[in-house]
Amino acid sequence: MKKSIQKVADLMLDAIFLVQEHGQIVFVNQAASNILGYDAEELVGRNLREFIYSKDLGSTEAAMEKVRQGQRSRNFENRYVRKDGTIAYLQWSAYWMAEEQIRIGVARDVTERVQLSRTYESMAELATAAHQSSTLEMLCTSFYAILQRRAFCCGLAIACDDERWSTVSSGNVAPRAAAPVYYPLEQAGIRVGELQVHLGHQHSNDEEIFRFAAMQASAAIQRIMLQADLLEAAQCDELTGLPNRRLFQDRVQSAILRAQRDSTGGALLFIDLNNFKAINDEHGHDVGDILLKTIAARISHCVRSVDTVARIGGDEFVAVLESVTSPEQAEVVMDKIRRCVAQPVLLKDICLYPSASIGLSLYLQHGDSIRELMRHADKEMYADKMRQKSAPADLPS
Repeated sequence: MKKSIQKVADLMLDAIFLVQEHGQIVFVNQAASNILGYDAEELVGRNLREFIYSKDLGSTEAAMEKVRQGQRSRNFENRYVRKDGTIAYLQWSAYWMAEEQIRIGVARDVTERVQLSRTYESMAELATAAHQSSTLEMLCTSFYAILQRRAFCCGLAIACDDERWSTVSSGNVAPRAAAPVYYPLEQAGIRVGELQVHLGHQHSNDEEIFRFAAMQASAAIQRIMLQADLLEAAQCDELTGLPNRRLFQDRVQSAILRAQRDSTGGALLFIDLNNFKAINDEHGHDVGDILLKTIAARISHCVRSVDTVARIGGDEFVAVLESVTSPEQAEVVMDKIRRCVAQPVLLKDICLYPSASIGLSLYLQHGDSIRELMRHADKEMYADKMRQKSAPADLPS
């Protein structure tokens, strides 16, 4: 009769466990062995707690206690660790047999359903995160948070093929971590980068969610890059890469507000290249463009990272110097710019000797608005230009 009961139990598709009060397993059917990957002989005699996923141990013990007190348990779900280290999701019904001091539990393997549901939920979250992310850093951080919750992703990185964009990462992406799996990021058949996934536990349907993440990341990256290009085109000078007039006005206004808040000074330098039209007419626009880019780089090299250099016209530049406490401090920068700009520019068989006229205005002393500061600096720049024209020419040897 006992063998017949065993055979009947082994015919059942759901797992059957008979467990003593303190957790020792006394019987399992074939379905239980199939689900956990152990032979019956490997399970019987061991404590059921050994197989429960650590994060579910507390809730499982609480449910066990309720069953021992006479409450029937239905549809309780928890996770178990299989012999191969993967996770099984089980849905339980359990009953306490008081006379035998045995808990009988019938468990259904719902791993596929749970993982499929979690996959769809994760896909929805990834799609939302991709739509809401405005930067690569935000995209990577939000994707990692979603994938990490699935207990298989311990690190994530997004690398773009465009050299203007540096690689961003979240989590553990150190070289000594598990080797990453690479998923190409493509848009309309054109590669834009790759998604690097560093794995923890591997699940059977990981591939689907990773490929979906790569697809969503590709679309998000294309949108982020396009928005960045449009913003740069709207705020930066195409030739020199410096802020244009619009961005310059924003920067000046911000500098004025900081100066008002912190009770500090500031200076504005209006810089105009001398004889630029003559250079353009004699040597052509290509040479003129190279000269403008060279001068832009030289001026930028003369100021601090907190200062702003902008191109606001054909041969006109401005520099906003923050936290300037005296005219002498601004004049030091002016002299540095004059000397730097005046260095010869060698272009194949052409040697140019540029020079600049510079006007200075100081915040509060010459005005407290962009209009007033620009008007005074412009006036001083033309006065400097007249002085240079009336001074004896310094011909190069």
